Amino acid sequence: MNTQTLSNLGQNRIDYIVYHNIEKVSQLLYDYGFVVPDNDKHLAEAIKELVRKRGRKVIKQLIGLHPDKEAILKLYSVPIKSVCESCQNDSYNDAQNSCDSCGYSKYNGSGDEYNFLNQFENYTLAELNNYYNRILGESNKNPSSKKLAQEVQLIWNELRTRKAIAKKQAEQRPASGNFGFAPTKDDLIIVGVVFIAGIIIGNGLNFKSS
Repeated sequence: MNTQTLSNLGQNRIDYIVYHNIEKVSQLLYDYGFVVPDNDKHLAEAIKELVRKRGRKVIKQLIGLHPDKEAILKLYSVPIKSVCESCQNDSYNDAQNSCDSCGYSKYNGSGDEYNFLNQFENYTLAELNNYYNRILGESNKNPSSKKLAQEVQLIWNELRTRKAIAKKQAEQRPASGNFGFAPTKDDLIIVGVVFIAGIIIGNGLNFKSS
């Protein structure tokens, strides 16, 4: 059937579904105990007769066979949102697996570790610790969730690594009042030489003046 014919027949909603989904519409008619016509136009008429006899049930089934169903659902559906585990706002888009407020994405399972941890790059140690406590609580409430358990382990490992780095940096930081200067053996020798030279020069000047 050419495009022009489809366009003309597609003016009726039932015709549009029938002519764009012949095989599944034929199966629907067959399942209701009707003989499936070989002619597509007769098939459309038979489906209309089925709708008149069986009503809403058949209409719902036809809607499920609509060739543009996915596009229509995306266009008119309202995204389901829940509380974000990170920012605690009611802005987590479950369909997109991300928070519309802070951008947080839940852990999707093995293989997603890098992308998941990357979103915590700008978290302070305190913020990451708070997040860990929240997700640990969620995991305790849902002990059967492997993803939550894996997420807890990932966050704990990240938290432990950052704490170790912070501790090392604190140990390497110079004590207050030292101004970051720790003299080496060579530095002490140079200072000593300069000090001795100063004494010699000073004594020389005093000798001349006397």
